Amino acid sequence: MRKTIIVSACALALGVAAPGANAATATFKGSCAITGVSTFNPPLTGTTQSIKYDFKSGPPSDGATDGTKCSGTLNDKPVSDLPVKATVAGTGDLSCSQGASSGPGKGALEFPDGSTFLFDFTFTAIATEVDFKATYDGAETSGHASFLNYAPPTSVFDCSPAGAGLSALGFDATTDESSAPVKGTKPDPESSGGEQQSGGEQQSGGTQEPTGGTQEQSNTKKRRACIRKAKKKYKHNKKKRKKAVRRCKRRFK
Repeated sequence: MRKTIIVSACALALGVAAPGANAATATFKGSCAITGVSTFNPPLTGTTQSIKYDFKSGPPSDGATDGTKCSGTLNDKPVSDLPVKATVAGTGDLSCSQGASSGPGKGALEFPDGSTFLFDFTFTAIATEVDFKATYDGAETSGHASFLNYAPPTSVFDCSPAGAGLSALGFDATTDESSAPVKGTKPDPESSGGEQQSGGEQQSGGTQEPTGGTQEQSNTKKRRACIRKAKKKYKHNKKKRKKAVRRCKRRFK
């Protein structure tokens, strides 16, 4: 069965800590819907060039909600529409009209109970549509992503020789069900000194944030620095300045 996810994107040096000694094996078999924003450096233009992409799940645009969630079997327990976080990053030969990964990007899918699944990410893209494959430990999944609903009305001009290119795009996507249970890591209840809740139990008690105040403070500093830079760069262009500030707020929540 076919479903849909994003063009370029997942593990920017990852943003998720590497598995440590206090980790147990996690498994997941199911499918996911993902929304978020992908940033491009340098920006997408009408000319194909090597570009770094950086994707984080979340609201795909101002005023939108984060639709990132997965359903299936997590650690031998059924879960339905469980909120998750996804990241992915890498490089590709990209333009506004087409593109492909130049090598596997690195991605991570993290559930509220701390179960984390790392994967390699490859893709091909035509215009706003992207076909991709994520290869995990033990299995792989494919899917399709689209930027169509979030491409700005100025996209044609932005991609022209006179435009500044596209440095960020929102997307929505879904994945096919994995071919077999994928393997990852989760906190070890015995090492942590307590009983670890399952994904379904945590969902009924509220979503647990995998990162703490330190990460939030870091994002706040980065957001402020990004906004200052945007205001300085576009101080004589109000329209571009506002767009740049919005991108900063989306990127560093």
